[in-house]
Amino acid sequence: MGSLSGGQRQALTILMATSDDTRLLLLDEPSCRP
Repeated sequence: MGSLSGGQRQALTILMATSDDTRLLLLDEPSCRP
């Protein structure tokens, strides 16, 4: 994330905020399996 410009970081933050954590849930699910 350090390689992103300020504008890219802001866009990513907005994208993550508007996704309503759906992406995080999808990414976390496989790692929670035993």
